[in-house]
Amino acid sequence: MQPLRRDLHAHFYRMLGSTHYADDALQEALLRAWRGLARFERRSSLRAWLYAVATRACLDVIEHRGKRALPLDLGPSSSRAVLDQTPLVDVS
Repeated sequence: MQPLRRDLHAHFYRMLGSTHYADDALQEALLRAWRGLARFERRSSLRAWLYAVATRACLDVIEHRGKRALPLDLGPSSSRAVLDQTPLVDVS
């Protein structure tokens, strides 16, 4: 189970972009899988079923957390290059 747990955590991290959210979603997915194990019909592998449960849990986290704020300085780039100014190298 431990290798599968690591793989699921990586799956969550790729989808959520945060280890904090990945940890929480992994716990939620494992709880959902435990509660729904009686409904597992063996039409697919246990791994595939668990990934389906995990992905649904992950999508629920994304839906409930709302949009993430982007940094303010990620606006569109300048339409023209500024060639006459020297770059700022001082650190404040």
